Amino acid sequence: MGFGSIKNVGTVPVNSIVKERNENGPYKNFTDFCERIADEAVNKKCIESLIKAGVFDEFEQTRSTLLASFETIIDTIQAGKKKGLKGQVSMFDIGTEEEKEELKEIKYTFEEHEELQNKELLSLEKEMLGIYISRTSLRKNKESN
Repeated sequence: MGFGSIKNVGTVPVNSIVKERNENGPYKNFTDFCERIADEAVNKKCIESLIKAGVFDEFEQTRSTLLASFETIIDTIQAGKKKGLKGQVSMFDIGTEEEKEELKEIKYTFEEHEELQNKELLSLEKEMLGIYISRTSLRKNKESN
């Protein structure tokens, strides 16, 4: 199912997300996605809709965690970009790639929550897509076989 079918996600954000992925590879995690599209035409409402539709389900955080945390993470990224001056080095720019990744994870705080009930997840999908896609009875039957 294409991003364009998700409520509040238009062609401009979709093109920005796909272009960034094609130029710089797959998104590693939710914060990687947010950092890479921060200067693009992808606003908070669009990200919220992507979360509700289950776009980030392959990453480690639950939808409820992302819904509780995404605004703070976006604000942190945008504030960092505004403060950042060309040529200025921060503590996140020093060290090996592994050390940089560890520091980035510390930089972002997720408000951890248990996953929503199946009924609530389905309701979010129906709201954003008009249909259920992730937890249908057909999928449940397939997984139990």
